[in-house]
Amino acid sequence: MATPDAVTVLKHSLVSPPSSAAATEMSLPLTFLDMPWLHFSPIQRLVLYEVPQLSRAHFIEHIIPKLEHSLSLTLQHFLPLAGNLIVPSNSNSGTPEIRYKNGSSLALIIAECTTTDFNYLTANHARNCRDFHPLIPELKPSTEDDSGSTARITPVLALQVTLFPDCGMSIGISNHHTVGDAGSIFGFMKTWAALSSKFFEDNIDRDDAAATLVSYSPPCYDRTMIKDTKGLGSIFWDQGVVFLKLFQHESSTDTTAKPMTKKVRRSFVISRNNIEKLKSLALQKRPQLVHLSSFTVICAHVWTCLVKCRGPSGEQVVK
Repeated sequence: MATPDAVTVLKHSLVSPPSSAAATEMSLPLTFLDMPWLHFSPIQRLVLYEVPQLSRAHFIEHIIPKLEHSLSLTLQHFLPLAGNLIVPSNSNSGTPEIRYKNGSSLALIIAECTTTDFNYLTANHARNCRDFHPLIPELKPSTEDDSGSTARITPVLALQVTLFPDCGMSIGISNHHTVGDAGSIFGFMKTWAALSSKFFEDNIDRDDAAATLVSYSPPCYDRTMIKDTKGLGSIFWDQGVVFLKLFQHESSTDTTAKPMTKKVRRSFVISRNNIEKLKSLALQKRPQLVHLSSFTVICAHVWTCLVKCRGPSGEQVVK
């Protein structure tokens, strides 16, 4: 079982896009699609990589420098991830935006874990959720804008790379939901992974790096493509200010320690054969479907299992 001190921090880094990045400043106003997520807790994700015989020396001397360098190059195409969320104190002071300026950076923690079994974390059996918590970085709390305004500034992304000696490593991700959904964040992670793999070949040059980045669909930052014909952004922002004041009041009056979670995490493997059977079953009932993705049938199967587990009776609505 992991404890809060199960991880030893080896290094704190601040990683910025390269100084040669085309843009020196970027502001992305939140749209009405982003606004509902403004005051939610950060999204946390963890990716585990099995690397047998990975020594501490090799990890520190070879892997980390290349990960940091490739991360910097990746950020030049994902500038908002190195920026901050700017939230005005009231609706009369403007609207929230994600702002990047020259010199902005994201926090990268390099750590080592020797008290938790790597194979235990990667197995399919039930594992205590708190065993994963030390592997996830925390986003720094919001601070006041030093420019003289009353806005609050919050980092939007933090990363943690943790070594499991002779077993592998993990990458923990914490991001504010307004900066990207799962697809956006994993698009960034895939680009970083592809560029890192080039660096580990030891023969990459600037042109190779650029070609690798271009081969992945670059993110689109054109806010004019999103039409808010009903003015929902302003409505959600006004409602969010009220919610934020209530949330801050409850947080300041609640001095009790939050209990540790008693939840467990378990992995269920669905084989290719299982997926094809699910598709066949769905097409038997809905033959008019033109395209049926694996993601769709897996989600449908999981949701159906959840409904059955909760055991509703008759036409009872399950939330």
